[in-house]
Amino acid sequence: MKKNPIENQVFYGLDTIDETKTVEVNLKSLLLIYKTTQELINFFHQRGHYTNIEDIHRYMGNKNAGMFSILCKINYKEYEKFLPQEVKDILESDEFQSPVMQYYKK
Repeated sequence: MKKNPIENQVFYGLDTIDETKTVEVNLKSLLLIYKTTQELINFFHQRGHYTNIEDIHRYMGNKNAGMFSILCKINYKEYEKFLPQEVKDILESDEFQSPVMQYYKK
């Protein structure tokens, strides 16, 4: 089975969204998302930051600590604050699920 590059997975379905639609986000939530993205870029932009798989495991952590815990907080708590039900329904629909398998192992 052909696998999907990560870019295709992330951008799949976004071209169906009206660019004039907006949501209101409080500044604290937006800055949390921004700082998290910046931290991911800071860590992964230089391979010397992760010379072996254990470095990535430590960085990512788990649901209680590390980057994975922050990503979960954003995904399950922060978005809940500002995404209207209509948007949540779209995100959970097949419209945003690429029919091609993700590039990573399941």
